[in-house]
Amino acid sequence: MSQIQRDLDIRVTNYGPKKLNNQHHEILRRSLCGQSHKAIANSLGITAETVGRVLGSPVGREKGAILHAEADYNAIDIAKEIRALAPKALEIMESLMDNETNPAAVRLRAATDLLDRAGHGAVKKLDVRATNFSLSKDDVEEIKRVALERMENLAVPQ
Repeated sequence: MSQIQRDLDIRVTNYGPKKLNNQHHEILRRSLCGQSHKAIANSLGITAETVGRVLGSPVGREKGAILHAEADYNAIDIAKEIRALAPKALEIMESLMDNETNPAAVRLRAATDLLDRAGHGAVKKLDVRATNFSLSKDDVEEIKRVALERMENLAVPQ
């Protein structure tokens, strides 16, 4: 680690929080979701420097590492659950397909879905067309605003 990095580290340590409050947790959550320092600051009514201090502080880095690990663990856990449920789902699809009392459309759909999942789906015609368009800065900001709004609607209250 260079002297400049050590000096910056000391400065962040001296000015960063010693303990995390609700706002600090929100900064960490938004950072984990990929928001920039500036976007986090604007949405929370604070400065980007404050966001940087929280994220760069020892407690912020520690909590951020924990949040990343939890997200990774949850993704692995969900994948395991899906793999565990796959045989049951296959059995249900097979029973739908084999049950002659089911309407033909239901049986056909189950058979088609099974073939698709096995890699034997119908040949799909691809219509590839190139479209060029450009987005203005306002367009990009609107897309970001809508995404943030949707993310906030999914946020779990602390």
